[in-house]
Amino acid sequence: MKLKDHLIVISQITICVIAGIHQLLCQLLDCVQIMGFKYFSANSSVVVPDIHKFNILRLLEIDDFTIVEIHYTTCHNFGGHKILVFKDLEEGEITKVTEIDPHFYPKSKLIARFLPTEEGWDMAVDFCTLMKGRQ
Repeated sequence: MKLKDHLIVISQITICVIAGIHQLLCQLLDCVQIMGFKYFSANSSVVVPDIHKFNILRLLEIDDFTIVEIHYTTCHNFGGHKILVFKDLEEGEITKVTEIDPHFYPKSKLIARFLPTEEGWDMAVDFCTLMKGRQ
């Protein structure tokens, strides 16, 4: 057998192994459940919010903190409502953006999330008031 033939066989085996691993991972991930929601599944009831389709329901700026209650029109958990706290936004900046990602990631100014209830809003206000005193 020539080297070229060996390489073809090795590449075919590699493709089969990768396909098998992919199928196994899909089956495993289909079973992942967190707090009753099935993640990574075609049948998942969790919908990641479209970060471009939202309405700001209320907003409060406390020193360097901005609290916003947002309704994501494509999200269904908690009726699409999120209470987010941002730090170091420019005054009024949040009302000018065309996308708001409710998830934590590097370089995000999002620092906290609270349950989208009146109590959650009050807790966000208390948090920002407390943190304002620590700066």
